[in-house]
This record gives sequence, structure tokens and C-alpha cells, in this order.
Amino acid sequence: MHHSVYSGNQGDISRARDWFFKGKRKIMLYTERIHFYRRYKIRGIQNLIIYSLPERKEFYPEIVNMLEGSDDMACTVLFSLYDKLREPSAIHLLKAAVFAAMLERIVGSSAAKRMIKSEKGVFVFC
Repeated sequence: MHHSVYSGNQGDISRARDWFFKGKRKIMLYTERIHFYRRYKIRGIQNLIIYSLPERKEFYPEIVNMLEGSDDMACTVLFSLYDKLREPSAIHLLKAAVFAAMLERIVGSSAAKRMIKSEKGVFVFC
């Protein structure tokens, strides 16, 4: 099940959100784009996986706060410092600067610098 900006029928979206809340659907794809345009409150989230840093810093707490009220909740944020290996060096430098700015907006300047320079691959922060 997914939500799309292009979903024409509001009834389909409402029904999908209800099925997810009631546990009839276990997985929902909810994109930053749909959040930008619709700002749905998704209820019933048990596990939230964010697969990249959001473009807008306010989206991170808005989406993570959807876990509020859920029992046995978990949130995982996935992003890779190693994506640079797939790009030419000029593009890599630009992407690295953009990545650093995105990370800084969420965790703050000093934490972002520590995370980027670290050899660790996993970080826990609240």
C-alpha cells in the first residue's frame, strides 16, 4: 500500500490509512513528497524506517512524532556516507556538502561533524 500525490481518489487514500491503522495492511510507503503536499497523520505505526535524510528539517520530527501513542514502537533512519563511491568526484563533493547540510539541520552542527568524521556506521541520538 502506498500514498501518492497522484492518487486521485480521496476515498482510496482514507481506506488505505484506515486499513493500516487497523492492522489489515502491515506496510505503508509514505513519501516526503506526499507529506509536503498533504501532511497526513498516519496512525498505527509500529516501525518507522526513514531511508534518507529529509529535504526539510521540520519533516523529521513531524514524521517521527507519528509514532506517538503506538505500543512497542521503533524508528530506524538509513542513510549512507558511502554513496559517494558511485559518483564522479565533482558530483561527490557537491553531494557531500548537501548531505552535511541536511544532517546538520536534524542533529545540529557539532553532532553532524562528529558523525561525518567518525568511522562508526551506526549512531544513536535523541
